Order: sequence, then structure tokens, then C-alpha cells
Amino acid sequence: MAAPSEIKLLTTLNERQALCELLGIDWLVVIAFDKTFSQQTFRDFYIKYIVGGIGVNKVIEGYDHHWGKNREGNIDALLSLGKEHGFDVVNVGSVLHNGFPVNSSLIRNELIAGSVTNAAELLGRPYSLSGKVVLGDRRGRLLGYPTANIEVDSPKKLLPKDGIYFVKVDLKTDVYFGMASIGVRPTFQTDGKRTIEVNILDFNQDIYGCILRIEFLSRLRDELKFDSPEQLVQQMHKDLEMSNQLRNKLDYNLDRLR
Repeated sequence: MAAPSEIKLLTTLNERQALCELLGIDWLVVIAFDKTFSQQTFRDFYIKYIVGGIGVNKVIEGYDHHWGKNREGNIDALLSLGKEHGFDVVNVGSVLHNGFPVNSSLIRNELIAGSVTNAAELLGRPYSLSGKVVLGDRRGRLLGYPTANIEVDSPKKLLPKDGIYFVKVDLKTDVYFGMASIGVRPTFQTDGKRTIEVNILDFNQDIYGCILRIEFLSRLRDELKFDSPEQLVQQMHKDLEMSNQLRNKLDYNLDRLR
């Protein structure tokens, strides 16, 4: 099992804040997690931050969640604490998908395998990431497929398996479709650094410094090494054809996504 520091995030803090806002949550409390904080018992945490801090009359908790020092906090302990301090506890049971309980580990495994459509089913929404458009080597423009190089806003964000994906792109208030490449660009002599590049369909604007949000809709293929740039371009033509077919099959349009 990976150490907590090595586990990649499905949702960054900024993404969680945005999701909470979409859900209509009025208050979000963010507490720094450090060594001192981690040594609190579950009871001390609840008395200080929940009961005596924000105040509470109902807590919704997952059936298998544990917290506090030595993970001693659980649903039974919380039910007892609720009776003591006068708040209700709602125990949310497991959600099954194809017979398996949905959890973050299952979703991570799907993304690591490149199964972004399966991950979307588990999440209830397409997996996404955000980042700033930064200067690249501009090789895509020379090949006829200009790309936006994305610097992801958190190094802890989980990236799907290397490959080519059909994506939705949010740019400010506008929405587009595109082809995203994740990988090390093996056809060219590069430093082996993993990069994210997006070719936005029917788009030709200078967007350096802008923030893009990318939703992974479908996986097109693995990342491949080609014998020449010309062979790569031929494959990119096929990728574009597949992307346009997927775009035409969607049962919604861009106006509804804005």
C-alpha cells in the first residue's frame, strides 16, 4: 500500500471547493493537517471543531470511515457521541457498482488503467483536471496540430494512464472539445518528462497563461512511438476523425454545456 504522501489526489482542494459551491454548500472549513493535529483523538476533534466550533445538529458519515488518533473514530463511536451532545448521525451505506463498493481506490485503479469512462460512472461525472497553459516546444504547430501545454495546478493530482483522450475543454466561459495527450512524447528526443498537451478542435487563439479545465470523456489509444513525424501526423489525422465522430454522437451540444 502506498504511503499517504504518495497517494495521488482525485480532487484537489480547489476542485473540492468548486464542487461544494455547485452543491450549494454555504460553509467550507479547511483545517491544516499537521503532526499535532493528527495526534488528536476523534473525541477531542469533534468537541473542539464540530460541537464547540461550528456547531452541529446532524452529521452524515460513511459506514466504513475511521478518523482520529489510531483511527479509533468510527460510526459506532460517533453515534454514541451524538447521543451525548444532542446531534443526529446518518450512516451512509456502501454504494455498489457491478457488485463492488465504490471508493477512491477503485476509481484510482480505473484511471491508472486509462478507463476514464468507467471512472466517470463511478464518480458520477467525468474525471477532470485544471492547469495553466505554458510555453512548450511548439512542435505541434509545426505538425499542423497546435497544442496547449498544461501545467497542472497540483503535483499531487492523479493523471490518467499515458495515451490520447477525447476531452471537453473549459476556457473561461467558453466550452470546446479536443484531443489530450498524456505521456513522454516517445517519437521525439525529449527529457522523458511526463507532459499534458491539448489540441482544441476548431480553435486558433493565443491562450498562454490562461487556465484550462479538461474533462476526460473517452480514451482514443495508447501513446505510441512512431518511426517519423510523418507517421505521427497520419495517426493524428485518424485521432481527429475519431474525435469528430465522438463529438457528433454526443446527445448534448456545446450551448448546453456553457
